[in-house]
Amino acid sequence: MVAELLNGFRVGLDCYVDPDRDVTDYIEKLRVEHLARDLDNLQRWFPYVVIEGIRVLDVLEQLGRKATSRVYVKRVSTAGNWHDGLDLADFEEGSLVEEDWLKRDQLEYHLRRSPHISTDFLYERHEA
Repeated sequence: MVAELLNGFRVGLDCYVDPDRDVTDYIEKLRVEHLARDLDNLQRWFPYVVIEGIRVLDVLEQLGRKATSRVYVKRVSTAGNWHDGLDLADFEEGSLVEEDWLKRDQLEYHLRRSPHISTDFLYERHEA
């Protein structure tokens, strides 16, 4: 939606996941060489390219690029709770042991990079 409002183009990082790579690190599962090529091409044609996905800051760093603006989408329950934030707090204090490698990867990223704090724009998406 943001990309369309800006007359830009949206790129989803999950489209670059190589399911055949047997690794437990999201960045290592990405075909970053394809992503870099596509970003170069898209930036020639669109004024804005919006990249969405987990660990965006890490991906951009690996590509030697920086975001011009950062938007964090916070999933909020109908009761107003940010359950990912509650999981993050539990993970940080050691009371949550996450078995799923992807969820653990996301939690570690949040502790290291704090994308929910260092954002330029915060959007709360309320889920039913």
